[in-house]
Amino acid sequence: MGSVRPITEEDVPAVLNLHQRVLGKSGGQSGAARREKAFRELYICSPMQNSLIRPLVYQERDGRIAGFLGVLMRPLSYKGKTFQCAVSAHFCVDPASRGFAGAQLLTAYMEGPQDLSIADEANDTTRKLWHWFGGDVVLLRSLSWTLPLRPFRLGLQFTAKRAPNVARALPLLRPLASMAEGLTSWSHASLRAPAAGLIGEPLDAETMLQCQAEFRDAGTLQPCYTAESLKWILDRVASHPSKGPLRKVLVRGPEGRVAGWYLYCVRKGEIGQVLQVISRPQDTGAVLQHLAHDASTQGAIAVTGALDANLYQAVLNRLSFIRHNCWMLVHSKHHELLDAFHQGKAQLTRLEGEWSQHLE
Repeated sequence: MGSVRPITEEDVPAVLNLHQRVLGKSGGQSGAARREKAFRELYICSPMQNSLIRPLVYQERDGRIAGFLGVLMRPLSYKGKTFQCAVSAHFCVDPASRGFAGAQLLTAYMEGPQDLSIADEANDTTRKLWHWFGGDVVLLRSLSWTLPLRPFRLGLQFTAKRAPNVARALPLLRPLASMAEGLTSWSHASLRAPAAGLIGEPLDAETMLQCQAEFRDAGTLQPCYTAESLKWILDRVASHPSKGPLRKVLVRGPEGRVAGWYLYCVRKGEIGQVLQVISRPQDTGAVLQHLAHDASTQGAIAVTGALDANLYQAVLNRLSFIRHNCWMLVHSKHHELLDAFHQGKAQLTRLEGEWSQHLE
């Protein structure tokens, strides 16, 4: 029988080897080097780490590392109080040790000193384990939205993922999809039209902190960033070329009033990955339209993000489609924190979740 303990720097090579074997990551020596650098930044030297709540490994009696659970801290504020939130990621267990090792890792994690535990990219296996430990599923946050910008190319990409023959023919089919969109642009031009009366400008960490303070609502569960921690996480997301450049845009309305802001990663010809959309309630639709127009100028075929209560109506109004990709799970002894999620009063985005812990 093995045991669970916090990770040490000496464990990194063994954990990365386990991660590659279990989750099937590849990419040659350069890819392995990037993952190791990202892993050390996240779990060994991150300013988001907490001395009491650390990433965990399961070590067999023979010294072999057979399980890992990554953890980053997120201080939160709610109704005038500060809470410590642990966001888990990269939960993986050696197939030869499954069952007991996974249960031991989750037991140690759930019994930690944090006020709230979150996993927002969980699969069915993890969902069942969390349920056994008393975790809750947040149904709305387990859905994602996708706003088409170039519908023919988006449909072609979705089809190619499910049909190998279509995937092989993509170089021939893409020009045809572009031609079809050109001929029918009148029917979907509104999807990427400019947002009337709004102006976008670059957003930096300092301005974002000021806007967060201005938009803060004591009745909403929200992250508490410092200048150091926010800059670190934004730099980290922007440092991964596989995601595409990180676009950070502040949106102003008439007379310079801040309407909101958004963050997303985008590569030309692909689906833009939205990390965060924050706005005043009356401006949500306009800010979302500004995002769509900005993404279209960057060559995105669509934008997609996690659904939440603040975006729900605006997303439905813009011919988006909604689907289930993964589960958002929460666990806490504080019922008021769980209620905040179930009542749509938790403003935790992909910037705070597992997405920002991706290694590539």
